[in-house]
Amino acid sequence: MTNQPYNLQLLWDASDNGLKYFHDVFPDSVGKENKNKHFITHKEDTPSTILSNKKSATEIYSIFNFSDKKGLNAIDHVMQERNILFVEACEYLFQKYGLSKTTLQFFKPETTYETTTEPAGIWKIDYADKVANYKNFAPFLTEGDCSEYGFYSVNSYSKTFINSKTQVPTLLTVKATENYPIFGYKNEGFTKMYEPKAPKKDKYLLKHHFLGTKPPRHIYGWERLFDIIGKEDFAEIESILQQIKDTDDAFYKKNLRKRLAELQLDSVIIATGGSDGLNLASLGYDVIWFNSEAEIISSTEMHQLRKIAKVVYYVPDLDTTGVKQALAMGLQHLDIKIVWLPTALKLEKKKDLGDWVCKYKANNLEMVRNMFKQLLSQAMELKFWERNEKGGYTTHNKKLIHFLVLNGFFIHKTTNNNPDSTNDVEETRIVQLKKNVVQMVSPREVRNFVLQFMEEKFIDLKVQNMILKSIYFSPEKLSSLAQIDLNTNTATQKSQVYFFNNKVVSITPKEIVDNEYKEVDNTVWKSNIIKHNFDLQNPYFTIAKDTSGNWKIDILDNSSKYFKVLINTSRMFWQKETNDKHQDINNFNITGDKLSEEENGIQQLQLINKMYCIGYLLHKYKDEANSYFVLGMDKKMGLSIKDSNGGSGKSFQIKGLYQFLKNKLTISGRTILKDDPKFMFDGVTDATDIICWDDLPQNYDYNQIFSIVTEDLTANHKGGKKVYISFEDSPKLCATTNFVPNDITAALKRRLLTYQCSDYYHEKSEEYHETRKIKDSFNGETLFSKDYSEKDKNKDFNFMLQCLQFYLSQDDKIDAPEENLIIRNLQQQVGDVQLHHCNDFFSDATKLNSWFPRQEIQHDYAIEAGKFAKNPTSHKKGLDCYCKMNGWVLESKKMIVKCQETGGRKAVEHYFINTTGEIKTHEAPAEPTAKQLQPEMMFETVETDLPDWL
Repeated sequence: MTNQPYNLQLLWDASDNGLKYFHDVFPDSVGKENKNKHFITHKEDTPSTILSNKKSATEIYSIFNFSDKKGLNAIDHVMQERNILFVEACEYLFQKYGLSKTTLQFFKPETTYETTTEPAGIWKIDYADKVANYKNFAPFLTEGDCSEYGFYSVNSYSKTFINSKTQVPTLLTVKATENYPIFGYKNEGFTKMYEPKAPKKDKYLLKHHFLGTKPPRHIYGWERLFDIIGKEDFAEIESILQQIKDTDDAFYKKNLRKRLAELQLDSVIIATGGSDGLNLASLGYDVIWFNSEAEIISSTEMHQLRKIAKVVYYVPDLDTTGVKQALAMGLQHLDIKIVWLPTALKLEKKKDLGDWVCKYKANNLEMVRNMFKQLLSQAMELKFWERNEKGGYTTHNKKLIHFLVLNGFFIHKTTNNNPDSTNDVEETRIVQLKKNVVQMVSPREVRNFVLQFMEEKFIDLKVQNMILKSIYFSPEKLSSLAQIDLNTNTATQKSQVYFFNNKVVSITPKEIVDNEYKEVDNTVWKSNIIKHNFDLQNPYFTIAKDTSGNWKIDILDNSSKYFKVLINTSRMFWQKETNDKHQDINNFNITGDKLSEEENGIQQLQLINKMYCIGYLLHKYKDEANSYFVLGMDKKMGLSIKDSNGGSGKSFQIKGLYQFLKNKLTISGRTILKDDPKFMFDGVTDATDIICWDDLPQNYDYNQIFSIVTEDLTANHKGGKKVYISFEDSPKLCATTNFVPNDITAALKRRLLTYQCSDYYHEKSEEYHETRKIKDSFNGETLFSKDYSEKDKNKDFNFMLQCLQFYLSQDDKIDAPEENLIIRNLQQQVGDVQLHHCNDFFSDATKLNSWFPRQEIQHDYAIEAGKFAKNPTSHKKGLDCYCKMNGWVLESKKMIVKCQETGGRKAVEHYFINTTGEIKTHEAPAEPTAKQLQPEMMFETVETDLPDWL
């Protein structure tokens, strides 16, 4: 084909002249090219295929099979295996090797538009003398089959319509081409057109459309069935059926049924569409189909079919719609036999009977017929009970399984992989899948489902009683249900999906989209569905960096009450925005005119950091490189280390997310030191979304937690059960505390993601003139309570998901300002007693920026601290931390001290508290005497490098 739109040299270059393709398709051929070594390409006893390019002038590789004497290059092979045209094979291979796609001009018919005097609605079809090109979708179809079902090739068709732009009658003529065949199912008064190469979603070229007046309902092949039977035989059939109904003579009934069987068709198969129908016809079966796969044969129509056919089959597609339709068809007609295609077909991205037949087109017709007979032999109806020889009823267990599976009942197995053992623990659960929603069910619930179905169908009470007493509904018996693998994963590295009652919401860095359940492939556990009808809102904020690299937020809508609380807990300088009556004059605003540019910037960063933390926790994807321990803490430091600002909103921020993170474990920080750490993760499984340590105490060893931030988790459950959870399936980790970690190492800082809450919400004290709780900001309303309105929930949910979208758009962690974390850490290392002493000691300004003996401050501190006093080394470390808290520098130097009474000399350490930033260690103080020192400390032994004589 000289005018094809592909540069084949690009293909040969990308595939090493086709060698890569054959190595991919036939792995056994690797290393056998040009070596006259044979390998197998199809079912055969002896390998008979070689791979070579020696006979090609262009060095293109081909396979040569000595059994059929055929030589095929990569394009030829794709055409043969996929039963497609040359251009389609090129398109497939170009896509396979990532080559640029070209518009397929040959996939369009020749179309012309011209004005006409004819009225709108006139149509005409020019049928071809012979049917051509049908082998591509029905390889065994014959001219006779096509004639019987009114299927014709079309040279061209035309129709008149009113042009919407010109309002002029227009004649459209569409002509078929070599690469764009057109077919028609010819009926009285209308023809259903079939254009298999019509581009998807094209407004004007449709794969299926009608010319003429389509009746409200039409069954293709229906008239043919009754023509085969004939009027006389049909009348006899109806007469026999009435006689069977009227007589009680068993022998007479038997003879009547024998005659009925002679008159009836062996079977009638209901197909999902024309292509499947023609393929079934090509295998020798009587077939009917409807205009749409969604149509179901009516009770009246089914009654007619039962008269003329011994068995009625239905062959559904394997996709979700096909299974749904099979269930609907089977429930409406309990005796219709459903023929299931092999599920392996789905692995090849195929779904219907036409695909199945084309897959075996290389076989002879008789072999394919026999293969289909095997499928028919496995067909089952949804009626799972049958009469026994005694006139009673028995359960057909295989059909019952079929009924249950089609209604969504499966076995779901999970494996608890033990990395320390070769014995993995497997758990089996009975589940029911409805659309995208799955839930665990008990054997009793399965039985109740069956009984309810029978009651609704008015099934004989004897059958219902049999089911009620059946021993089949036990865990052991129900283990025969088909096993299902569930795709309940809702997150990728840059996306997240949440299920609401009415919508499935997908979040990516670029957008938030609400979809119908049927539009997504994900499956969700029913317990994880958020019980709310979600309504997608416009963005509530925009966040970006300014020209100086500082984060800025522009709040577009702060109607979310959760958002409002976050704003207030990010207002670190709120007291500057109160009036003389201590009332907030800038409520729910993150910036204000009374604050400096720097202060406004700090508050914005505090808020953006909180929103980043929210997004991180809502994202159920675990990335080892970006895995954090989220820690909520107070921004304000108290006068004492033990001073805390409980009720500041730290826990509120986390608890608000529990509506999304339903599977949670909360560990009380108040009892954590008393509880057995072995069972800290009791109840945690791979379904757990989040673990939160609430109110961690001072001096808690965070190393107990950080070991699992980036590693697998082993959860010891009470009762002896161990659950091993891989890092990818492990929960997110967070905590709240009134303190900060004691030992802030570089590794800890790397894995710590903190957020800080201001003291906007607080208790009344000497510092605060009132008590302010979160509910006070909302006229006493408790947020997220059972009375919380759906409208407010919707706003909060939108805000939270927008935080998630913001998080997904970021490549780097957004930390809260770390100065407070460092200062509070220093404060904890100082301790309350030494902190109080230092505050008093250095209230005397003469102790600053001047040298004084270490014994002076240490002795004074020891008196105040009593038996709890630190040793000299710990005291000096605490003093150094105190100086760093205040931005000072502690300098020390050993000075020679002379005792006036004895004349002895000692080296005594002195301190210099430098508040100016200038180095003072080179300056020596006036030589002190021993009398200036505390008596208890006068002749303390001091380690020194000075000579012994000193």
